[in-house]
Amino acid sequence: MEAALSFMAALATVHLALWLAIVSLRLAVDADLHPSDAVLAFLIAVAGCILAGRSQAAIRATAIIGSALLLATWGVALIYAAALDSLSYDGQTYHALAIRHLRDGWNPFRDQLTPNVPPMTWLNHYPKASWIWATGIEAMVGSYQAGKATNLVLAIAAGAAVFSAASAVVHAPKWACFLFGALAAANPVASVQMAEYYVDGLLGSLLTIMAAGALIWTRRQSPLALLMICAAAICLVNVKFTGLVYALLLGSVVFAVSLLRRRTRLAGALPVLACLLAVVGPGYNPYVTNMLDGDHIFHPVMGDRQIDILGISDSTPSPLDGYPAAAQLALSLASETANSCRKCDPGRLKPPFVVRESEIRGATIPDPRTGGFGPLFSAALLLAAILLVVSMRAGAASMTLGISLVVLVGLVMVNPAAWWARYVPHLWLIPLTIAAFLHRAELGPIGRVARIALLVVLVANAGFMAVIASGYAAYSTLEARAQVANLARSGPVYVAASPWAGALQRLHDGGVAVAEREFGQPDCQEVVTVLRSDLDVCVPVAP
Repeated sequence: MEAALSFMAALATVHLALWLAIVSLRLAVDADLHPSDAVLAFLIAVAGCILAGRSQAAIRATAIIGSALLLATWGVALIYAAALDSLSYDGQTYHALAIRHLRDGWNPFRDQLTPNVPPMTWLNHYPKASWIWATGIEAMVGSYQAGKATNLVLAIAAGAAVFSAASAVVHAPKWACFLFGALAAANPVASVQMAEYYVDGLLGSLLTIMAAGALIWTRRQSPLALLMICAAAICLVNVKFTGLVYALLLGSVVFAVSLLRRRTRLAGALPVLACLLAVVGPGYNPYVTNMLDGDHIFHPVMGDRQIDILGISDSTPSPLDGYPAAAQLALSLASETANSCRKCDPGRLKPPFVVRESEIRGATIPDPRTGGFGPLFSAALLLAAILLVVSMRAGAASMTLGISLVVLVGLVMVNPAAWWARYVPHLWLIPLTIAAFLHRAELGPIGRVARIALLVVLVANAGFMAVIASGYAAYSTLEARAQVANLARSGPVYVAASPWAGALQRLHDGGVAVAEREFGQPDCQEVVTVLRSDLDVCVPVAP
């Protein structure tokens, strides 16, 4: 089981990394994206993973089972993603615009969309992995919404990687490996974005895969684990700007550890090399194109022409004003799960172990600004701290656990906006890592109670966020599709030019006859605003 799940996790990341590489080659020679890119990447990935794992016993059987698991995961993920509409602002505006332009033949390696102002600025200068995958999926299966399937695929791959790490590194029994893997897959940042075109969940899942692979590599020097680390790094670099920072730092840790092992020094440098190749290859746009234009590599987020397009100044909750980054993080973790921007819910402080009714609404938001890891996460951190202190006094905390926690905390605190959970999804791994490493430690009564309570709280917290987010996504999709069905029965309608490309796509997918043109009130029998958007639809006056 460990070998099959490890193969599946490696195959999932290698497949997506090769997919990006193939598409980048097409873009470099000014060729169009092709539906076969994903299939070709999968076949090469299977061969590569078999080659990397050839020293393992029964590698053929492992490859067959691992490949079958991944294909089954893709099947479930495609059905899930197609069944739920992306109804967030980000998902319906710049993410949908990017997918539409790529579908229509835009080559970001050679062309810049004009005018270069928001939201086009984001398309021109943001990493493009999620859009490339989504465009390819849509071309293969004919469903725009199915393009979000990578969210679930990578979440399950992250769970598989953690299962393997728990077995290989801490020698947990199977039931515990399944539990730790399920909790890793159910990272609240990923679960609340599962039906959305957001990238923070992808970031969290990929970081989990890379970290789990690093633990396995440290323990066993497995070539398959090293391949998984490198593939995850390539994907991270091309999912989000912070992905490059996190992947480089984590890759550097792997390299530093390898320097202590003379036989693995060169191999240990490969994750850092993978990051650099990801920048000049699939990441040519935006990283290289930004520098060629004389801008900061992370333009427009940083540099002389920095634009506050992230909205951090407006999004930071008022109670966090004036505090240093560490204090902002602590206040956010101690607050309600809420969309606590300046004009939204207040996100009040609360005691640990308390769940308020208002937090049900917070779990329906794809990027809650306070308490973003769920209403019980502060309790989980408190229990994890107690468990860690007890284990240290008992001499049960290993050096590997200590190094792992230092790395995870460092990867969180390096981000000045760590108070917003979506920017540091790997924070979820801190209490989970403590629980995994100490699950079999010889502890006193307080330690044993804290250990059991920690697992119960983590499961309850993850379940709360996942169930409410998925349930709300299903309800919202039914409501939105019912409105679109009514508009389809109204006959041809008009819509004006708008950045709400996702809402427009929903109209097309629902069979609405749409003509894009400007209109005034006298032209319309009725003006309907598409649910969960600002797109106005004109039902024309009968001739």
